[in-house]
Amino acid sequence: MSTDYNRIKVADLETNEPDKILMTNSSGELEFNEISNLKVDSYNGLDYTQEGKVLDARQGKVLKDSQDNLNNSLNQKEDSSNKVQDIETNKNSTSAFPSIKSIYEWSKGIFKTWLLGIENFSSTAYTLNIENINKRTVFSSNNPVLLTVPLDSEVSLSIGTKKELTQKGNGVVTISGAGINFITDIPLTMVYGETRILTKIDTNVWTVQGSVSKDLTTVKDTYYISSMYGNDLTAVVGSQEKMFSTLNGAITHYKNNSPLLSQNVMTDYTFKIMDGKTYNLTQSVMQSYTGNVNFAQFARVKIVSDYACVINISNPSISNLIIMSDNLGIIQNFSRLYFVMPIGSITVSGNNPVQISQVSGNSTRQSYQVLGIKVANFNMNQLVNTTYFSLDCSASDPNYKQGTGFSFCEIDNLNITSPGTLIGAVHPEIHVKIKNINSTAPHNVIYILGNGTFSFKKITATTNFDLVSDIRGIINHGDIDCSYTNQFKYLGSAYTYGGGKSFVNYKNKCLVKGNMSIAGFNSTNCMIYLTGNDVTYENNTALVSAINIGEALPVQIEINIRKLNLSGSLITPGARNRSGVRLINTYLELNGVITNGFTFQIDTNNFTTNPILLESYGKCYINYLGNNGTQIVTCDYIPPSLPAFVNVYGDLTIYNGIISTSSNIVINKKTINATNY
Repeated sequence: MSTDYNRIKVADLETNEPDKILMTNSSGELEFNEISNLKVDSYNGLDYTQEGKVLDARQGKVLKDSQDNLNNSLNQKEDSSNKVQDIETNKNSTSAFPSIKSIYEWSKGIFKTWLLGIENFSSTAYTLNIENINKRTVFSSNNPVLLTVPLDSEVSLSIGTKKELTQKGNGVVTISGAGINFITDIPLTMVYGETRILTKIDTNVWTVQGSVSKDLTTVKDTYYISSMYGNDLTAVVGSQEKMFSTLNGAITHYKNNSPLLSQNVMTDYTFKIMDGKTYNLTQSVMQSYTGNVNFAQFARVKIVSDYACVINISNPSISNLIIMSDNLGIIQNFSRLYFVMPIGSITVSGNNPVQISQVSGNSTRQSYQVLGIKVANFNMNQLVNTTYFSLDCSASDPNYKQGTGFSFCEIDNLNITSPGTLIGAVHPEIHVKIKNINSTAPHNVIYILGNGTFSFKKITATTNFDLVSDIRGIINHGDIDCSYTNQFKYLGSAYTYGGGKSFVNYKNKCLVKGNMSIAGFNSTNCMIYLTGNDVTYENNTALVSAINIGEALPVQIEINIRKLNLSGSLITPGARNRSGVRLINTYLELNGVITNGFTFQIDTNNFTTNPILLESYGKCYINYLGNNGTQIVTCDYIPPSLPAFVNVYGDLTIYNGIISTSSNIVINKKTINATNY
């Protein structure tokens, strides 16, 4: 047998000894050896994957230590009794621990003013709160905006909180807060293009920083007023940092530090109210005269505000807000007063009359007096029956030249609780626009319109009233709801000037409830034109009162209304009615049982031509709802030689009523259709 191969000795196999193992010797032969002589090929690492390697004892020790550490960790698992959600309250604890959610919320609260979103805001009232504090607010309103910082007791904001604000609209943003201490060297107002940063540095204490787009201290001849932030003793004219605290204080300063009125052309002065508080006005707003003032153009005074402020004019020390009563040789003078407060209010109360101005004297002169009012609410509460704003340009001198002053008045709500006249005037041009008139006392809105305009949307009244005494001009007529039952004249009660023209334009579907009528004329050659689409008078006796004049125009009332519904007659029957009526494409419905619808009566013989009783043009209808066969067109006291004419230039249809067949009436007709004619 070859010895090149391993072999086992039989004798060795028969040996019965313990703890032996077969191993090859140096000659390659198998033989038994002691197990203790075995040599192991080991690896000192836990990442080896080859088969046959033996784990080193040192790595066994690593495994042992890891197992011990794991057991210790399991024995010291989370103690949920120490978990808290309010991190701020427990921020100094060494044992409490939060959840991930509470960590997120707390971190967001700490850094929220720097996690800015953009908030666009277009309204006019803004209050800081938890929801909007982490946003940069961009204002866009063109109206005044009031921003309120709340007290800590109302909204809890952390010290260090920041708020950014920007104004891109044209309105003034005012930063305010009752009980809040603002620390700043810039105005608490913000205009277009400006930014403010509010920082809370203590309880109810905020700093205000930001850009100022213009120098607010150089607004010439402007008196800024704020009862919240001003001081009459330290105020500086033209400064929004050092404002006046009262309107009276600002006016007193103006009069004491401005030149007396003279022949010089004066500068405009503005009193600007910077908050929504109430201010008293108890004095004239213009200085006194000096010397003989000829060809003088006086200062124009404006009281303005973009806020919902209230001016209370009560018992002024003198009767005129702008002094114009004098006996000086004023050949030309200009007095101008403006109240421009689109969301503000004016209340006039007390016992003394309040007037804009009066002019009297004995020189040839021309006077220009201008009143401008634009307010949300005007309250007529004076205890005396007076003229609130007087624009009297009259004088006793026969060479006097009346002025051509232009005045405007825009009021959202006119509230009348005491008798009086809002605007009294002689001949100036006035334009008045009032949305709503609420009246519980007899009143007169305008004495003489003076070829101007007067517009209203709705009148609610419990007493009689006279809107415009002399209605030369244009009336844009709205709805009326009057509970007063006696008949009264509400337009034109003092019409005394000849040759004038008046226009009443009714709104669409106009409803007039109350026993009221348009007044008759007291002078010759006057015309009144009524136009509209759908007009109804409820509970009225007559649309037009008796016309008491001498010989006048053949026709003085022209009606061009698609549908005119009257509960009474068209003209009140009575002596000396001397007015012709012209209908143009009008459907006229007379609801009341009235004996005379159109009445023309004369008790003198001074007419030289045939008077016109009725004219119609186009297609006209008269529907009488009273007794069948009633004479609705009559004429009395006309001399037989001068009968009244009924001229029909088109188609006239009469239902139920008839035209009188008296010899005093001559009908010149094209077509008349009537059920009883």
